[in-house]
Amino acid sequence: MLSEKKRKIIRLLHQKKQRQQESLFLAEGYKCIEDLLAHGAEAEFIVHTGGWQAPAGNPAELIETGPAELAKLSLQAAPPGILGVFRQKQYDAGQEHFLRGTRVFLDGLQDPGNLGTIIRSAHWFGIRSILLSSDSVEWYNPKTVQSTMGSLLSVPFLYIDREKLPEFKRDGKIYTADMQGQPLTKVRQQENALIIVGSESRGVSETVRKMTDEFVHIAAANPADRPESLNAAISATLFFYEWKRLM
Repeated sequence: MLSEKKRKIIRLLHQKKQRQQESLFLAEGYKCIEDLLAHGAEAEFIVHTGGWQAPAGNPAELIETGPAELAKLSLQAAPPGILGVFRQKQYDAGQEHFLRGTRVFLDGLQDPGNLGTIIRSAHWFGIRSILLSSDSVEWYNPKTVQSTMGSLLSVPFLYIDREKLPEFKRDGKIYTADMQGQPLTKVRQQENALIIVGSESRGVSETVRKMTDEFVHIAAANPADRPESLNAAISATLFFYEWKRLM
């Protein structure tokens, strides 16, 4: 039976402030929850409408309730019948995956769906970690969680002030995606690289532009007849693909 205390916890976690204070987040959907558990996510409790069994070895409390009650707690237009409360994962800035290898810095990204897609793409292409400016969208935003399809905790992440970005550069280079840069195919790739992706509306901040070693872009099929820019998530995904292909 779902207690009033747990109902209150779920409702509170609809709010960013409460997610941050409690270091918890919500996830919905069978595949999303099963993938999170498979990647080591720690669940406080999972509420479902019946007929579901947690993977072997999962210590989370399982609570069965009716579809109508779970629908009242869901953030989805079509509630999927299962909802989990998970512990947020914490990282330290000194960890090696933030300091070496191919990493991405998201400069003011605002759309949670774009963040989710970038996380999935980074997982697919083996990007070592994701750094985000402190004013970027929340990693544990419910829309981000859903759009990652379980990849949420597969890529280490860290929020930092833009001014601290050079501390993570080390002996590598900072490459910024910019339509005025040179084609990516003409750039000599480095394994230690920070790839910069700007916000959907403002692009890359002047602070980060001044730190950039090379500006690069992915060439359009017809440069004379192309849109002004690509969606941030599409741009990042193409960048990851080309970068890994050319290394």
